[in-house]
Amino acid sequence: MENTEAGRNCGRPPTRRQQHNYHWESSPMARQRPPADNLWHQVQVTFEDGRRGFLSEFSPTLTLMRWLGLYTGRLPKEKKERYAPLFKLLFASLAVVWIAINTALMVFNVYIVYETASMIGILHVETMTLILTGLKPLQNLINLIVFVLSKAAHERMLIAMRNTDHSFAQHFGVEPRWAQSRSIFLASVFVAAFLPFVARVAQYSLFSFEPFEDWLNDISVLLVPMLSLWQLVPLFYFVYINRLVCFWFRQLDGAIKRDAKLQKHEMDFYYRRFLQLCNCVTLISRFFSPFIFGSLAVCLAMLCLTIYFFVNAEVAITIEPNATQTEVIATIFFPLWAGLQIVTAIAYVICIAIAGMKTNEQARSILAPVLALLPADEAGRFQILCLVQKIQTQFQWGITVWRAFPVERSLLFTLVGMIATYGVVLLKLQQNQEMRKCGNSLNLLPPQPIANDNNL
Repeated sequence: MENTEAGRNCGRPPTRRQQHNYHWESSPMARQRPPADNLWHQVQVTFEDGRRGFLSEFSPTLTLMRWLGLYTGRLPKEKKERYAPLFKLLFASLAVVWIAINTALMVFNVYIVYETASMIGILHVETMTLILTGLKPLQNLINLIVFVLSKAAHERMLIAMRNTDHSFAQHFGVEPRWAQSRSIFLASVFVAAFLPFVARVAQYSLFSFEPFEDWLNDISVLLVPMLSLWQLVPLFYFVYINRLVCFWFRQLDGAIKRDAKLQKHEMDFYYRRFLQLCNCVTLISRFFSPFIFGSLAVCLAMLCLTIYFFVNAEVAITIEPNATQTEVIATIFFPLWAGLQIVTAIAYVICIAIAGMKTNEQARSILAPVLALLPADEAGRFQILCLVQKIQTQFQWGITVWRAFPVERSLLFTLVGMIATYGVVLLKLQQNQEMRKCGNSLNLLPPQPIANDNNL
């Protein structure tokens, strides 16, 4: 430690950050790793086996998130210390600008909804559409604030994943398919930006807007795709990270099954690899838990509002026979954005539930091959008991919703059942109100004379 850290610092002792990032260098598994000063130094160099390293492979993803204001840390390619404060200030300022833009859009949407509701009512289709589409800046604001404030947790997560990637590549000779995973992530980002861009350009051209006539309509061609990116990129990033962790769990599971008689490694080796993955999952959960909680809250509110509006809508979507072309286009495009928001909310709930569920279930799948092992020594059997205890307390370190409850398979069915129950209750209340109105109208009718048989 003294030769690597103090030597590069010209005799000065290592900083607290250096000690925190490289506390694992004393272990045998890390002694063959090329020396580095901190998280970002010398990650571009090629390893002896030809690997570029986790952070170098992850650099395009972090670059995209950085320009979106979702990551304000440093990148591996920034080796020069003199430019570090400049880049830090630049992208921190950019994140503040994006937060201010989403805040302004949210306030503007509240004003538009208030003015529209005062004229045509809150249960009108146009007002409902404005409310649903106005929730996108709110969700973007939550994502940006959570990611900016969690920068330290984000970097700790990346350090743990870097260490895990190097450990599995060194001991098992495997690494994720970086090109395939990165291509899927970037393709999803492209689709998330391209579809709203095409819809907005089509709306702009069909309405025959003149350039430079209204600055808000002009910048909306670029602003609408940006809003979609701020909303969906954190979701894609969460799924991407969970896919990487599931890959390492599968490799550990396969290695334990192939070494059923503990001929290649001792039980202590597999137990340490499992603890390393558990620590990685813990840091992932700490970083993403506020994002999961805020996203589920906004999406569930959006879906419940959608059901409420559809049940209690006063005016339906209709196209009058004598309507002009512009009115017809507005009638079609106006609910289109609300429908896109509803689809996005459903995708959010499903993707978060499935990604977190797979990670937690993949971690528990290690239990079956471990219980099949027969270690000869007492220490190996004790480590099996420790691993079983670790899995039984997964709710403390697994993927959770802000440590309130774990993300399991039952979460998806619970959310679907809750939304369905809410819709059924609203429909029943609506029917009861209609029946009560019918009963009141019948009571207002004048009483009919009853025929008297004596007068006949």
